[in-house]
Amino acid sequence: MTEFQQIISALTATIMALQAAISGLPPSTQLAQVVSPVATIALSPSTASANVNNTFTVNITLNTGGQSAYGVDINRLRFNPSILQIVDTDAGTAGVQIAPGSLMPVTVINTVDNTGGSVQFSQLANPGSTFSGSGTLATVTFRAVSSGTANVTFDFTLGNSTDTNVAGLGGDLLASVGSGSYSGIALDITPPIISSISAGSITQSGATITWTTNEPADTQVEYGPSTSYGLQTVLNTSLVTSHSATLSGLSSATTYHYRVKSRDAAGNLAQSSNQTFTTTDTTAPSVPSGLTATVISSSQVNLSWTASTDNVGVTGYRVERCQGSTTCTSYIQIATPSTNSYSDRGLSASTIYRYRVRAVDAAGNLSSYSVAVSATTQAPPDTTPPTISLIALSNITTSSVTISWTTNEPADTQVEYGLTTSYGSQTVLNSSLVTSHSATLSGLSAGTQYNYRVRSRDAALNLGLSSNNVLSTQTLLDTTAPSIPSGLTANATSQSQIQLSWNTSTDPTGVGQAVSGVLEYQVFRGGTLLNTTVSTAYLDTNLTPGVTYSYQVTAVDNAGNISSRSSSVFATTPLLSLSVQRRVLVNLEGAPANRKNIMGTIEFIDPSNGEVVFQASINTNISGEYTIDVPSGLPGTVTFRPVILGYLSKVLTSVDLITTSVLDVNLPSLPVGDFNGDMIINSLDFSYMNGKWGVSDQLSDVNRDGTVNSLDFAYLSNNWLLIGE
Repeated sequence: MTEFQQIISALTATIMALQAAISGLPPSTQLAQVVSPVATIALSPSTASANVNNTFTVNITLNTGGQSAYGVDINRLRFNPSILQIVDTDAGTAGVQIAPGSLMPVTVINTVDNTGGSVQFSQLANPGSTFSGSGTLATVTFRAVSSGTANVTFDFTLGNSTDTNVAGLGGDLLASVGSGSYSGIALDITPPIISSISAGSITQSGATITWTTNEPADTQVEYGPSTSYGLQTVLNTSLVTSHSATLSGLSSATTYHYRVKSRDAAGNLAQSSNQTFTTTDTTAPSVPSGLTATVISSSQVNLSWTASTDNVGVTGYRVERCQGSTTCTSYIQIATPSTNSYSDRGLSASTIYRYRVRAVDAAGNLSSYSVAVSATTQAPPDTTPPTISLIALSNITTSSVTISWTTNEPADTQVEYGLTTSYGSQTVLNSSLVTSHSATLSGLSAGTQYNYRVRSRDAALNLGLSSNNVLSTQTLLDTTAPSIPSGLTANATSQSQIQLSWNTSTDPTGVGQAVSGVLEYQVFRGGTLLNTTVSTAYLDTNLTPGVTYSYQVTAVDNAGNISSRSSSVFATTPLLSLSVQRRVLVNLEGAPANRKNIMGTIEFIDPSNGEVVFQASINTNISGEYTIDVPSGLPGTVTFRPVILGYLSKVLTSVDLITTSVLDVNLPSLPVGDFNGDMIINSLDFSYMNGKWGVSDQLSDVNRDGTVNSLDFAYLSNNWLLIGE
């Protein structure tokens, strides 16, 4: 039974029950009665507080107000997850759950979202029973994770059956919900925040360290030549926010590591990350000696010198340059190398440059300048490639072509060529330096386009390249047949006609040949030429009924080339026309003898592919009959499927439309709540409903409010163990 059929049968049984009740007859199923919302759901206690990281419990209580409840849906209970988190009460189940109470035995949903801050919880009475009274529905254990106050509320709108509800037979019993307010209390466990650390008043033997804290705290500094420190200042126990400590007895030109420490009144200690400072150094390095300047090219001069010395250590050099003469004095700094050499690049050709160097240490002490030296760069080389112009083609044949061009200076001669811009072939290099160039390409394919570019290199080895150009060799005559027609189909359209159709053929390009194009198609029947046509379809007429015919097709191009024949296809003309009238006879289970105006639809389905090939609406006469016009062109044998509102769909297979004159079908009905169609409402039907809980399901959503929940379960529970209709 399909889901759609179950829904239709359930609705039909419900309508029949209402009709029977109206007429005073006992209904086959009891439906919903109007109920008044009197039940309440609350939180107990409604207020509480706990220190951060401590827990407390809150009960969700239910009072049905004297009414009978089939179940309760908490959808949803909301809380602030940044202040509160729910503690899992069932370690053996995946996810986080609250602790169910004992009011109702069946818990359908129990999920906690600690990220979004919500709870979903559904509990049901045993099938066929209800709960009336008050008590604890479930217990929630909260943990305070931060300080602040969080409100805990239920999603509830009076009359809305899809949020929090108490399910009675026929409606929501819930009249109101309570809420709660719960607080987390924080202890002072936060150390001071240290900022603005600075080392000042640095001398050869001392320094002053300063910093600030965001709250009053004491003052101390650990320091030493490494991150192990080893020394510290005397603790200043005064609680202040601006701190200062003086370090003395330090070594000159030495890097010291230090970190600051401050503890607040609550005893929380803060320590900074490692910091450094270096005591001062006032001794300059020695003067660099032995400076030399070596000319490398028209744009580069290399410098080298003897390394300087220092009481602490040389950290680098300052290279300065002036230009124009050997006596220039307008020096500018051009580099700061860390070693005793430097390559000065990007210079102008044939130019005098003058250099001097001095050393620097870590404290920034500068030595005196070295003795200045001069160098003159070389003249510029020839770097300009030849200019290529007047590229021309001549003597073009099916296999060769001559290419000529000129250059503005003597250069060699060569051509690159190929089917793509990657080329792949080239002429033999003619190394003679000339300005008028010519090269012949041979061994080419006829009717083919080639890419090419010319190359000329001058005496200085500067290479000139043209842009890409294209040429085409002459073509040969078309001797290539078209492609074989594909996709040939043959369909009998009547007792004397068969319609043929096929895909368009293409006229491929032969190597080096022109393309003449497809001219027409030849149609063969039984291996004998039947006719020619320029289209890709042909109607064969004046055929004999009940005979099987075979067909083939060839393509012909404008040069007279004929393709091979296509694969054979077969078609049989029918003995009878398929345009007939057929009578549909509908028998409905439990319907009165007068079966007039039974409305629905009938479908014919192609059994080979499951596609609906014919569909019609019906409206029966007093005998439950309706005559339909069956069009031509349908399969001789079909699957017949009538669909009548409120009844199971019935499928008849292998119906012969040519020989069958009456299509007779019996349609059974279905009781309300019997989701699996076994004519009894029991735990198998509840299992199906439970699998659809909280979602929209047309079959188990009995009250059609868009959500399967306790309100729908009330109907199923009320009909528990009923059988038949």
